[in-house]
Amino acid sequence: MSLGIIVLARIGLNSPETKYLPVLSEMMSFKAFSGVIGGKPGKALYLIGTHGKESFIYLDPHYVQNADRNTKDILQSYFCDSFRICKATSIDPSFGLCFYFRDLE
Repeated sequence: MSLGIIVLARIGLNSPETKYLPVLSEMMSFKAFSGVIGGKPGKALYLIGTHGKESFIYLDPHYVQNADRNTKDILQSYFCDSFRICKATSIDPSFGLCFYFRDLE
């Protein structure tokens, strides 16, 4: 039996408290970690990992594509040559931690 869990968290009032950022980074190394639903003030992002000690790697969930493109073009558009990063201190302090457990083991 598989199980997906989203844990809502807040690690500050207007910005994240720096003492919690190493904990968030450590959670990103867990095998069951699937991402962070959150972002920066005024911009939604999906955080997927860390880059160094002070930045997060993210995807922008608002990238829109035309539905009338052929399958080969669409498949190629799911990949990119580079990744985007944001400073850990610039994220919104409210977010959802996503975990996926394939089985209880």
